[in-house]
Amino acid sequence: MLKKIDKKYLILGGLIIGVFVLILVIILVISLFKGEKGNYNDIETRMRQSAIEYYEKHEDELPKNDGSTVSISIEKLVSSGNLSSLDNSLEEGVSCKGEVSVTNNNEHYVYLPNLDCGETYKTEKLADKIVETDVINEVGEGLYEDGEDYVYRGENVNNYLSFADKLWRIIRITEDGTIRIIAVDRLEQISWDDRYNVDKEYNSGINNYSLSRIKDRLKEIYEDDEIFTDEQRTVITTQDLCVAHRSEDSSVNDGSIECGNIFEGQQLGLLQLNEYIIPSLDDNCSKPSDRSCTNYNYLAEFERAFWTITGDSDTTHLVYAIDGYATLKTASNTSGINLVINLTKNLLYSSGIGTMEDPYTFVQYKN
Repeated sequence: MLKKIDKKYLILGGLIIGVFVLILVIILVISLFKGEKGNYNDIETRMRQSAIEYYEKHEDELPKNDGSTVSISIEKLVSSGNLSSLDNSLEEGVSCKGEVSVTNNNEHYVYLPNLDCGETYKTEKLADKIVETDVINEVGEGLYEDGEDYVYRGENVNNYLSFADKLWRIIRITEDGTIRIIAVDRLEQISWDDRYNVDKEYNSGINNYSLSRIKDRLKEIYEDDEIFTDEQRTVITTQDLCVAHRSEDSSVNDGSIECGNIFEGQQLGLLQLNEYIIPSLDDNCSKPSDRSCTNYNYLAEFERAFWTITGDSDTTHLVYAIDGYATLKTASNTSGINLVINLTKNLLYSSGIGTMEDPYTFVQYKN
């Protein structure tokens, strides 16, 4: 009799446990289903892939000129059959609009989604996130307005960014969201130029960037698959380099001197001399010869000397390098290459707060 009762309770207990497990499974399935409906990152990925598939069939609609951008809306992607309606992917009561922008970066096309679901979700762009995170300053260290752009000034600023397995510092955010960055560590140490100089009557080099050895080396670096992948090249936008010469006693720091001569269509560059002076918060820093420019200046804290792109206007063989302070060096001497690149507009924020320990990162899609 006792055995029958034990067997009865055993079966009943098993049924209760089975029902409990079934309830947990149902809850988990519902939870996963809701998570999928609210997975806006997944929607962004679908939008991007749909745009890639659309332009594979409509290559004539891709942006033709280097640096140009076109956009395709969600509605057009749906009507073309490349994207299924988002209705089944959205929570009840939520509606979204958006588009995918396609930018031509030196014949590398970057596809970036932009989704707007009102108060529920909105794609967060890296440039917007940086500006929102850093208080815009009028005094002290941090992010400053510079016309329609933003620049970092001061010594201890949270302007670190991670890209291509390297740590960078953000120099400037332009009006259209392009982000200008400089590598923290120098890639290598080389001569700026080593050609024969008729003025000096030896191979001191010539401080003409457009004909320099360092210009040639930057092109090689950009094309080196061990330094940049194709996916990384898609987000490096072409820049027009400001390569005019400057005097040690010049106190004009708005870039108008350096940009008096433009070298167009380059992917990699070096720091302009005025870009070194602007970050200093010392009132006594106004020209390259001012040693006070090392004060309150994050660019003066780089551990090893590196070349700028700016030559001396009073000679044909001297080029500015940054070694804490700005110094003139013979072009045939060696110093470091700290790459300066422009990251394309519309990059999607991923993580980070700009510190060395937690640098900004952005979504890097694989093609």
